[in-house]
Amino acid sequence: MARKSVSLGSRIGVLSTFPATAGTTRELIEEAARAAGRTVEIVGVLEERALQALLAGSEEEHDRLFLEAAAKLAGQPGLDAIVLAQVSMARLASKAAVGVAVPVLNSLDTSLAAVRSLLAGQ
Repeated sequence: MARKSVSLGSRIGVLSTFPATAGTTRELIEEAARAAGRTVEIVGVLEERALQALLAGSEEEHDRLFLEAAAKLAGQPGLDAIVLAQVSMARLASKAAVGVAVPVLNSLDTSLAAVRSLLAGQ
């Protein structure tokens, strides 16, 4: 996910609901950029209320808050990609991508694609 986002451009949006994941994802993207000899700007949106709703048992409220945050991030000018920072967000990736002009990446899909690519090369 980090390598893919860096390959798409230099302005990367990151959406997270858990603060620790926001930092880890930022570090992974910066590391991938350094390895590729590129510079990136990371635009982060942290929506902790979505996590709190999920922990309180309200999946519907979580999803609503998450999708609102995704739309807010997608509205940032000049993004080349949006990264969903937590694997649990993969189930909402297609909804988050509706009407968004840039790729919306999640670690589940990009990891599976990388594994398939490696297996195809064997």
